[in-house]
Amino acid sequence: MMRTSLLLTFFLFCVSGITFAQNLKKPSSHEISLLPDWAKMMYAENPSVFEVDALYRSYFTEHEFVKTYHTQYYKRWRRAAMPYLNEAGYIVKPSDETQAQIDKAYLRKQQQQKTSNWSVVGPITNFQEGLTQGSGQTNVYSFDQCLNAPNVCYCGTEPGEVYKSIDAGANWTCVSLNLDFGSGVTAVEVDYSNLNTIFAGGNKGIFRSLDGGSTWINVLPNSNFGVNEIFINPGNANLVFAATDKGLYKSTDGGLNWIQQYSDASYDIKSNLGNSAILYLVKHNASSLNCEFLKSTDAGQTWSAQTAGWYTSTDPARNDGGARIAVTPADPNRVYAYLIGESKPDDLGYIGVYRSDDGGTTWTLPN
Repeated sequence: MMRTSLLLTFFLFCVSGITFAQNLKKPSSHEISLLPDWAKMMYAENPSVFEVDALYRSYFTEHEFVKTYHTQYYKRWRRAAMPYLNEAGYIVKPSDETQAQIDKAYLRKQQQQKTSNWSVVGPITNFQEGLTQGSGQTNVYSFDQCLNAPNVCYCGTEPGEVYKSIDAGANWTCVSLNLDFGSGVTAVEVDYSNLNTIFAGGNKGIFRSLDGGSTWINVLPNSNFGVNEIFINPGNANLVFAATDKGLYKSTDGGLNWIQQYSDASYDIKSNLGNSAILYLVKHNASSLNCEFLKSTDAGQTWSAQTAGWYTSTDPARNDGGARIAVTPADPNRVYAYLIGESKPDDLGYIGVYRSDDGGTTWTLPN
């Protein structure tokens, strides 16, 4: 699943593990160039929070306060930075021991505030360098369930591990202790018919296991890969796709060999649940700087962009933040596409949820 993925992380803000820098998405460079000095400094690399504070106060002393994306960003950025400031106001990553204390305090606060009927089933334990047990929480980045053996589930976590459950999520076992994904495990996919075939992706590539996670091979090595989705075609288990920040990759032999179909960042891929030869793809368009929706009717051999009613923007401040696709067996021709980013200045990191009732050919924006 897409990382960051995408998934309203701007609003689901989390202090733990100094992840706030990943969760708050900066607007386009064009938009930043038009902003007041306080906002320009805030969006710069490693600014002094105290200097931004001073410019912020000075600006709104002379200007009427208007709530915008940038004032909301400032509020969350400022709150997230507080535990990590040095005497000059710069953000300094804490030691592991300090971070563990921050994590534990955050978890205690969350547990005290919890009022819902949900409970944590795991995985709880995480591991750090040297395969020693870590502290804090195990944030789950990706999840999949074997359709033909629904008690078997896999998930990928922020510390870079794959966990397996054989009792529908009640208990979890780490099956990747000797692997280095180079990042959190941002995508997992289990074969719909074979519970022992699993793919997992991180910044160092796509890893495959054919024995339920006991052994793994990196079948598509890379660097800074940014794996957003791994997809096994439900009509042909040998047909595997990987949507990554470096493009769309395709395998026709069960993940052993791969070809690159697109070099643009690709965000998600799904199939029509009534016809597995019909595939849907959302990816970046380097020419328009927008996210585009592509459809294939031949199981991914060829693709064509679907533009009728689809989102577009020519505003200089537009910013493609990615997308996700949702399909349903209740109506195989119903497709939803959730787009994040900005289509104009002062957008809040969210473009819209688009809907198609004819298998992705035409689109509307219901809300």
